[in-house]
Amino acid sequence: MGMTMNRASRYIYEASDTFYEAKVSLDSTFRVSELFDPGRRFKKHLANAYLIDNEEYISLASVKCIESLKEGIFIFSGDDIFRFKNIFISGSELGLVKGCKYHYKIYLNTDIPMCLSGKDPSQGNYVEAEIYNINLVFSVENRSRVVNKGDHLIYETYHEYGFMLADIDKLNNYLKKHESGNDLIKEFTTTELASELFSEGLIALCWGLTPWPYYISSEANEQARLGKNSPFVGSYFFDESIKEVSVIKGESLTDWTSCVANNWPKLKVPGSGNGLKISLYSEDELAVEERFRAGFSSPICTFYVKRENVETPVPLLEVNLFD
Repeated sequence: MGMTMNRASRYIYEASDTFYEAKVSLDSTFRVSELFDPGRRFKKHLANAYLIDNEEYISLASVKCIESLKEGIFIFSGDDIFRFKNIFISGSELGLVKGCKYHYKIYLNTDIPMCLSGKDPSQGNYVEAEIYNINLVFSVENRSRVVNKGDHLIYETYHEYGFMLADIDKLNNYLKKHESGNDLIKEFTTTELASELFSEGLIALCWGLTPWPYYISSEANEQARLGKNSPFVGSYFFDESIKEVSVIKGESLTDWTSCVANNWPKLKVPGSGNGLKISLYSEDELAVEERFRAGFSSPICTFYVKRENVETPVPLLEVNLFD
């Protein structure tokens, strides 16, 4: 079923409870505090608004909870639909037409890095990595729905060795055939193994990353995650028969035997082309003045994976997320 979508987003980092004062203006004005209370202070927020003309899903990564908070019908008055301090989302920005009637739904879900799932929420790194998503969806017809797109979207936080995308079975067969050592990091840095695997189209390696939480996405809609283009782009030859990859933590490559036995998250890589392009998108926070004065920066980052034809591969082997 075809569709078009306009999207507006604002990323909020708020270390106090004042986010509860945010207002949503639909059929009547109400405060975010009337929608939900997570039971503790927010640390990160991603406020999304969509206008759809047919059918749309809310993309979910490592989901802690998903809840439909409110829905109804309203006539757009021309005012802002979401307001919090210096952050606004206007209906005009989405393409809403003043005086027209729209169905709306508001969803909440929480993304946490997969490696932190099940751990104590009071941990500092857990709180810093948590992202609350408020999704406002507007449509002419009442067809919006939530679909878990976990096979196209992963939220993680990794070591400076980054991550590797590969079909584990194909890669393992190659390594056995060529009698490679068990420590692939050592093999990559002291032999020609990495170059051989790049040439064979068996791996896409992103190395030298700032340790930080980030999304890895292969969704057809490049703007499914918040962010602007960055200078960090890698390209790789990649076996066209591979349609799904494992997302492997870079630091785990010191023990390939354990890697093969692990159940890594999977990512679909649809489309056609002899290679992969991996592009970094990043969006800085809109924060309270105290954080700006203190020099804090807390971006939301997404590595977007896309199939395409590649002539001269250039791996992404150094990424400073705070540049």
